[in-house]
Amino acid sequence: MALTPFTAAPFGIHGEKILVGIAKRAVESPRLASKRRVEYFSLTSNSILNRCLNPRLPFNWTINPYRGCEFGCKYCYARYTHEFMGLENPQEFEEKIYSKDRAAEILATELRQDPGGAIAIGTATDPYQPAERLYKTTRSILETLAEFRGLRLSITTKSDLVTVEVTMEPYTPRYPAIITGALMAFRCSMRARRMPPSFGIFEPSPHYEGLFRRP
Repeated sequence: MALTPFTAAPFGIHGEKILVGIAKRAVESPRLASKRRVEYFSLTSNSILNRCLNPRLPFNWTINPYRGCEFGCKYCYARYTHEFMGLENPQEFEEKIYSKDRAAEILATELRQDPGGAIAIGTATDPYQPAERLYKTTRSILETLAEFRGLRLSITTKSDLVTVEVTMEPYTPRYPAIITGALMAFRCSMRARRMPPSFGIFEPSPHYEGLFRRP
């Protein structure tokens, strides 16, 4: 699905800024929790599946369980997506994290329409960022996907939390290839230690070795 900036009239009759669409939903999102640098919100969504129109990419649909990403990788190309919610400060991409409310329920409705094609999870934000330990939005999405046969899935993440999640029932029996898209920027421990944390590079975990060896 092509992203377009939110549309809003500059000012209302009393001089207030008018927000519509996802920008309005973001403003109205209830805050779930906060810590020193990060605030977590619950965001209502109209859909979970987003169509990918780029014929050069090996998938037809994308799923991003969260908006914003706490990892804050300096090279991240998705920071601009927070602007659609009226958040124009690039730093807010990693400081205001939105978990998509009722993601599994909405996804199930969309999958019953048999969209067809490969699905990539985590194309804009990491589905296993720290928020996942709190809200398990990605887990709920995988549980829903596991109810449907014939899907082609991939996951992009830098967190070794994926090694725990995708080896649990019900994912492994039905989707042995679900983890083939797991990504680490560096599998070399020495190189990983030399990179600053803001680059989103993590020292390889022993769990990853088993992940890459799986068929």
